[in-house]
Amino acid sequence: MYDRRYWRESGIWLLIYLGVVLLTAAVMRRLPDDSLWRLPAMLPFFAAAAAAFWIELRQLRRFDELQRAIYLEASLAALWLTGAAIISVWLLEEVGGLGRISPLWLLGVLGAGFALGYFKARRRYR
Repeated sequence: MYDRRYWRESGIWLLIYLGVVLLTAAVMRRLPDDSLWRLPAMLPFFAAAAAAFWIELRQLRRFDELQRAIYLEASLAALWLTGAAIISVWLLEEVGGLGRISPLWLLGVLGAGFALGYFKARRRYR
């Protein structure tokens, strides 16, 4: 389902993104907390996110109909599971039953939801 071109593009993007993170972190450390330059310094993150979106769209265009159906089901499973987790965490934080949770935890929920939907859909279309 994922070809070498996708993995190469994703690998290059990941290396560039890591460089952007390190560069932006270095710039942000040098800027005062009340500086207006903090907002433009964060723009490379948005450019990197747009590049990742473009890579995913290119891969989606290379899929056939069955691969698109599997990808759609996996994406919807990830979306709903992540949405349910976000709402649950927010409610638990509001009532005081849970402390602050890192967004990386929700990224793990997103990945688990995609994997769950992907393997379920592949099994169905076998």
